[in-house]
Amino acid sequence: MKQTFTFVLLYLSTLLSVSAQGLVEYYQAGKQVKTHQRNLLQMRYGPYLAPQWYLMTEGFVRRDNSKLDQSLGGLLTASPVTRVGGSLGVGVTYRNKWALEAGLALSPVHNQARVNTYPPVEIETRTGKASAFVRGKWALLTTSRHWHRSGFWLTGGAWAVPNASATAEASAVTGYRYLSYDARSKMTLVSQARPGSGLTALAELGAEYQVRLSPTLDISLFARSNWGLGEVLATDVAYHVNNQPIGETVIRARGNGASYGLSVRYVFQRPTANPKSLYQLQGNATK
Repeated sequence: MKQTFTFVLLYLSTLLSVSAQGLVEYYQAGKQVKTHQRNLLQMRYGPYLAPQWYLMTEGFVRRDNSKLDQSLGGLLTASPVTRVGGSLGVGVTYRNKWALEAGLALSPVHNQARVNTYPPVEIETRTGKASAFVRGKWALLTTSRHWHRSGFWLTGGAWAVPNASATAEASAVTGYRYLSYDARSKMTLVSQARPGSGLTALAELGAEYQVRLSPTLDISLFARSNWGLGEVLATDVAYHVNNQPIGETVIRARGNGASYGLSVRYVFQRPTANPKSLYQLQGNATK
């Protein structure tokens, strides 16, 4: 009987010690979560990140398209204009899923037509250099194992183009057409730009691929298309032969075109906010 009682006591004490050891290991204070474990948890539940502010600068190549009412018998052709531009701005991200940007871009809208002579002559006008923009972004697809370290984003926004600062000087192009050895006709094209009134809005839609280079530096490649919501520039062209009016046409620009470039962003910090409750983590739904 004593042996049986002793055996029972030893068995119970062993169970209690094992249970206590398990509790101590489970509630061990100060245990650090490894980086790869944290990444796996974020991939599973989603990071609860505070808003992240950043400065950005962009360099790009922009292509503007113009439209010609008529070619004056093949004398004129609307020609696209490709120029280099840049921008500066500030942005903020929310949970690495949404972003909002605003800034100023040094990228005027061009309006151009080519006179089909040899050598060819360009008739070009443009708006002022500075335009304001606001842009929203949405993370479409993550392409790295780490949460949003790199991936594709969709972008959309609006531009405000100040038409009042557009060039409005009149210009003239003169040439000669030889009908015979001793007979020639004098041809003159007189152009006058008419900038729109106030501000003209442009709509923007694009995509970009973003890569995180360091905790404070991101870089991305982007492609964007612009559509004008109104006429930005118009250039009246009058055609004269031997000082006699022959015809008129208008070169129009709405800001339609596309841009391709590189964006660099400096992130002030990437703080992680503590959730107020367990159910604020993505993947946990209240019942």
